[in-house]
Amino acid sequence: MAAFTQLEIATDVVFIPPELPSCIVIPPMAMPAAPMAMALDSVEIFASGEVGPYGFDVIGSEDPDALITWLRDNDPCHR
Repeated sequence: MAAFTQLEIATDVVFIPPELPSCIVIPPMAMPAAPMAMALDSVEIFASGEVGPYGFDVIGSEDPDALITWLRDNDPCHR
């Protein structure tokens, strides 16, 4: 079993996203709790599922701040 574990570690897919350009400014999360909760209500989840080891959600909203909040709250890297 150890051989398979080492093989998986050596051959597992690694995603390295590009660095953000210096012109991008990420706004601080300084919203009060009540407006944030309302913003989450305006995000619609059209589809959700898994393909192999990857999960996906197809979302939409008229409110870009609600989308950003939803993405930050549902980031699998920070769960």
